[in-house]
Amino acid sequence: MAGEIYAMPGNHRTDIFIALGGTLVLALVLFHLSSYAPVPPAPLTAGAASVEILALDDPSLRPALAEVEALLAAYDGRLRVVRYDPTTAAGESFARAKGISREAGLVIFVNGTQTFSVDGQTVTFESPAGSPAPWSVAQLAAVLRQVAGK
Repeated sequence: MAGEIYAMPGNHRTDIFIALGGTLVLALVLFHLSSYAPVPPAPLTAGAASVEILALDDPSLRPALAEVEALLAAYDGRLRVVRYDPTTAAGESFARAKGISREAGLVIFVNGTQTFSVDGQTVTFESPAGSPAPWSVAQLAAVLRQVAGK
């Protein structure tokens, strides 16, 4: 008896079904968890525009930013607006990707562009902190009417 190996009695079919059942449960759990992935934003509707704003929290820029926000609110749901704070990692990344200088206090992109022709005048929606904006909210409104149709 010494040195002999005894096989344990068991049903090998049951072992296979248990292993397959565990695999199936794991697959279902992973499938269920994958349904919680972030949902991409809804596509823009025809005539809608995307607006990206990079704005410092600077007292000299607050009046202009308040006017811009009021204008954007009038488009209620027809614009996709993304706001960036340049002091955050997302804001720094956005500024770097767009080639925006650190001196810029307020920068606005409409459909990925910040320079437009408005009434025969070239307008770039960028304002340095501490200085008046070289563009007007009326010019921004004209651009938004052109791209979003209001």
